[in-house]
Amino acid sequence: MRLLYISLLFTIYTLGLKAQIVSIDPPLFTIDEEITVIYDATQGSAGLVGVTPVYAHTGVITASGGLGNWQFVQGNWGTADPKVVMAPIGNDRHLIQFVPRDFYGIPENEEVLQLSFVFRNQDGSKEGKTTSLEDIFIDVPDLNAFTGKFITPDEEQLVLDEGETIAIRAAISMTSDFSLFDNDVEIFTGNGTELLFEYTATEPGNHVMRFEANNSNEIIEDSFSFVVLEGNAPVAAIPMEANYGATLLEEGSVLLRLFAPDKAHVFALTNLTNYRIDADFQMTQTPDGNDWWIIIDPNDNDTELLYQYLVDGRIKIADPYSTLILDQFNDDQIPSALASVPVEYPAGMTSGHISYVDLNPVDYPWQNTAFEAPANEDLVIYELLIRDFLADHSFDTLIDTLNYLKDLGVNAIELMPVSEFENNDSWGYNPSYHMALDKYYGSPESFKAVVDAAHGMGMAVILDIVYNHAFGQSPLVRLYWDSANSRPSEDSPYFNPIPKHPFNVGFDFNHNSAATQTYTKQTIDYWLDEFKVDGFRFDLSKGFTQKFSSGDASFSALDQDRINTLTDYGNHIWQRFPASILILEHFASNTEETALADNGFLLWGNANFNSNEATMGYHDGGKSDFGHIYYPRRGWTSPNLIGYMESHDEERLMYKNINFGNSSPDYNVREKGYALQRNAMTAAFFFAIPGPKMLWQFGELGYDFSINTCTDGSVDENCRLARKPIRWDYQQEESRMALFQLYQQMFKLKSTHPAIDSDADVSLNLGGATKTIVASKQDEHLVIIGNFDVIPQEVSVDMPVDGIWFDYLVGNTITTSGTYTTLLGPGEYHIYLSNSDFVSSSNQLVPVEDQISMYPNPGNDQLNFATTLMEPVDLIFYNSAGTQVMSAQNVLTGHSVDVSRLNSGIYFVQVLQASGTIQTLKLMISN
Repeated sequence: MRLLYISLLFTIYTLGLKAQIVSIDPPLFTIDEEITVIYDATQGSAGLVGVTPVYAHTGVITASGGLGNWQFVQGNWGTADPKVVMAPIGNDRHLIQFVPRDFYGIPENEEVLQLSFVFRNQDGSKEGKTTSLEDIFIDVPDLNAFTGKFITPDEEQLVLDEGETIAIRAAISMTSDFSLFDNDVEIFTGNGTELLFEYTATEPGNHVMRFEANNSNEIIEDSFSFVVLEGNAPVAAIPMEANYGATLLEEGSVLLRLFAPDKAHVFALTNLTNYRIDADFQMTQTPDGNDWWIIIDPNDNDTELLYQYLVDGRIKIADPYSTLILDQFNDDQIPSALASVPVEYPAGMTSGHISYVDLNPVDYPWQNTAFEAPANEDLVIYELLIRDFLADHSFDTLIDTLNYLKDLGVNAIELMPVSEFENNDSWGYNPSYHMALDKYYGSPESFKAVVDAAHGMGMAVILDIVYNHAFGQSPLVRLYWDSANSRPSEDSPYFNPIPKHPFNVGFDFNHNSAATQTYTKQTIDYWLDEFKVDGFRFDLSKGFTQKFSSGDASFSALDQDRINTLTDYGNHIWQRFPASILILEHFASNTEETALADNGFLLWGNANFNSNEATMGYHDGGKSDFGHIYYPRRGWTSPNLIGYMESHDEERLMYKNINFGNSSPDYNVREKGYALQRNAMTAAFFFAIPGPKMLWQFGELGYDFSINTCTDGSVDENCRLARKPIRWDYQQEESRMALFQLYQQMFKLKSTHPAIDSDADVSLNLGGATKTIVASKQDEHLVIIGNFDVIPQEVSVDMPVDGIWFDYLVGNTITTSGTYTTLLGPGEYHIYLSNSDFVSSSNQLVPVEDQISMYPNPGNDQLNFATTLMEPVDLIFYNSAGTQVMSAQNVLTGHSVDVSRLNSGIYFVQVLQASGTIQTLKLMISN
């Protein structure tokens, strides 16, 4: 009987009224009394029309938790949770009853500000939200005071046609005399705790509907604004050339332009009218029906314009072309030290994202205007996620860190997405505004300072951008929405209602659409114009297709239309910015990638699996062969393949080394020292292969946390996107810095030695346990040999010239004639150069090996030292993993060295004078 009573009561209350998304009975309630929550699935996003049963995913907003931060959440998402199932009461309405304090488990001392809701079907694939696809919030009244509010209509801004009738309802906490005013003209009076009035819109223009209630001691009021339309929207051509979004005009006014075909009317809601709807801010439609525009004249003392669009009276969005937005739920979580939130969100005046325009912008004083990016084939790119690279995730600190990257030897940094994405804590691949800088990393001025400083240090700045998809906060998604199916509508000029490929996330852009192409080109131009970045990495560029595919094979097959789309974007960029670096994460057929490489694009070349097999010591069947990142192996004539061993998407080499590495009785890759040394060996080979290269942050220090590390340190695939430990302390470990120095040396060699040029003659032998590279250009030659096994192996290589060869890393020499054969311990490798000019310690080289010796070799407790040198030397002993194990200082010829504490094995002895290393000896100890 209780349910029947509530259902009848609801029918009486709402008969003839403009419907609400959520109704609560009683409307003025406390959290300690039973309430009835009724959800009307036809309202708001209407995503659950026709769905039964409906589940209420719900929580509360508390004073301690802050706005938008759900607390005491009830409902297990995606399950048939009986606690939150709602009873259907007909006409797509659903009901649930509870006492809030008991239902949510709210402590006595907790102040509750709002109830929060998202409604769903059983598996969560369909949702009921506001018309703006946002969560639904219901204020909890303060019944300790005389209070009252409008219950219907519940829209913040209302647009009525002339002659339209609505019903108005207000609830009051105690019996009172009340009056209803339309533009301060009294139109209704009464007495009681509820106001009910049927209103017919007869006068076009602006209206403020207000009620006053008087209980003899106090007067309270509430109001809402609305506009009554008179006929269709005004139509006229835009009076000047202007991009979409906001354009500052010379006289101080602002032109707003929105692309929204097939809409009936659009209003600009601005800070100039406290976000109230105003007939003077109705936008004009262009004669073709596609665009809406308005020229706004701020007051002389206004420093910023804040605005939203109200489309067809129900869709409230920020500008899709915003360059900065205000976010009522996420801005207050951004540290004030970043100085990136320009003004406080106008809480209580509006909701949803707000576009921000600085009316008095100051030009950034660029210092490094003559920078030229490295040639594509010379790029050494450092990919980083600011969130997991710097503790304060700030552009300002990134500037301070550029010296580290310069010292490492990289010449380009690639930033994971910094355009506005949903929430603050993210990789950034959930974009909402492609042209707005995300404030979580800092201000636009700070980002410009990053680019400027990087250019001053000779480094290009490349942005990772996401144009395969957008997420639900995007105004482009919300403008054209199919509520019944929870996806973009069939008439969306931007999105495919059903994704065209199996790897889509979010909502799939249709890049054959002129609207999408315009949006993509204008937003890309903005980053190049405003921030002077040097190029882009297009995330999931293979998704720029209109060919449906159900699996990766068909998705990767040759798609000429996709080639044409990407080439059109590339040509657009190169026409305005000829030196731009354009990188594709594509992974399509070699035929398609060849065509794109020939058209000027760089393409990612993933060698993570093969490289990691090499570092771990597994080589059967050629699985440790990473030579496919050498462009001629793919039949390419353009050196446009970016090889990488690690990226944000791949497992970390060191993690697999120490958890899954191979071993032998005397050698275990899972020991940190060996694991790091094997990373160094693989890097030496990898970076000696001609062509552009990329590394992932902290790879140069042997980062050993899994890509799936959770914030509590456990490893779980669901934690892939979770924050990762930031380990700058690795620099305090000598073994890790040895890896860093190897990276330094290889990047220096790559930038100077002709045999690593893209047109060098290169022979790769990388398929087995022992690997070699032989490279020559003109009279300069390079040979690399390495043992990737976990047992000693003999390696042979045909040397391109006879004579003395100089070991680039350790400074000694070998003399060869024809084929050079030597025994290498596990993890041992050498880089030999035919010209000592490329060796940093060339003036200390000893051209004849027997000028310095230690014997007996193999030896045990005591070794004799003999040399023709007259000055004392220092001896530094390293094990085969590259870890220093002992040293001896001021040793003269004829002296003996006690090595009794060394275990049996292979050791390298670095012979140093004050001027540097003069030779490295290889010893066998058999204690």
